[in-house]
Amino acid sequence: MKKNIDILFEDDDIIIINKPPFFLTIPDRFAPEKKNIYNTLCDIYGKVFIVHRLDKESSGILIFS
Repeated sequence: MKKNIDILFEDDDIIIINKPPFFLTIPDRFAPEKKNIYNTLCDIYGKVFIVHRLDKESSGILIFS
């Protein structure tokens, strides 16, 4: 786990994480300073791309490239 993100798989092309509920996938449009998975992964890996997203309340598997 890096920076409290449960990384299930990573290679040179994709990062698969287990998103907990009530954690933003992408920055909030009204409060972009809120902690979110996208910005955290960018801090770790540099530029990442969002393959899909889940609502804040949802938990599940997310893929970034």
